[in-house]
Amino acid sequence: MPRSYYKGQALGKAPPCAICAGPGEGGRAELDLGYGVRVWLCEAHRSRTFLTRRSGRDLVVSLMYVWQAAGCMTRQRHLALDRHVAAVRRRAAVRASPGSYAWPELRREVERRAGAGMDAEAICAEVLSLQPGRRVRLPSQRTVERWIAERRWLERD
Repeated sequence: MPRSYYKGQALGKAPPCAICAGPGEGGRAELDLGYGVRVWLCEAHRSRTFLTRRSGRDLVVSLMYVWQAAGCMTRQRHLALDRHVAAVRRRAAVRASPGSYAWPELRREVERRAGAGMDAEAICAEVLSLQPGRRVRLPSQRTVERWIAERRWLERD
């Protein structure tokens, strides 16, 4: 027998999750997507993990299908979904660079000193003792040694 809200699960006072079409997992609350678009989602579908999964496309495609099935896919909803994907991509572009890419200036300084003939041990000792009070995590000694061993300053003119 097809499911119905008439004698289905008790939803309480909150509307059902737009994606689950039911109570979902956890409490339900309204999510503002901008452009005047708001949607009720369960805790699982409001989680940061779901909202950002596959660059935000999981949420976008799920809501797009729900709204298309209901015949209410409007220009405002399209704009809100586009905005969501753009925001997730922008956030991904800003996040910290991994590994040695996080310290480009420091790497150039290490390479400059190594290119000038400074001893590798002295470079490591100086670089790794820089500003001990800062909350920035410095590269490991192995990373600094690798920068020196790669000898990239020889490739430059």
